[in-house]
Amino acid sequence: MVRFKQGIIIGVLMVGLCLWAAPGLAAQTSTPVPTAPLHALVTSPSASVNLRAGAGTDFGVIRAVPTGSKVLILGSDAQKNWYHIALQDGTDGWISAALLTITTTPPTAQIPATTAPTAAAQG
Repeated sequence: MVRFKQGIIIGVLMVGLCLWAAPGLAAQTSTPVPTAPLHALVTSPSASVNLRAGAGTDFGVIRAVPTGSKVLILGSDAQKNWYHIALQDGTDGWISAALLTITTTPPTAQIPATTAPTAAAQG
């Protein structure tokens, strides 16, 4: 019975420490500041560009996207040669950076890198 009481005391102390530590940790973490979504326009001398399944021409075409379409930038490959984008209907894929004009700030250095699928994963 003595051990049971000690176990309860230890358990309460551990919970108390966790509750005490959590507010301190929360105070040290900053809340992310919301940023405006990054948009781009599809710009090409052609009537449309290919939306691909991955960052590169080795990936299959999901569909054609008309030049002048507004897209949402979700991320980019590490070299920022390809952007992971979403169309207004929610379809996502990859378009070459050379075929997009970013219409919102911040500059491209602030676009997060997205893990791009590999050509081997495409099958």
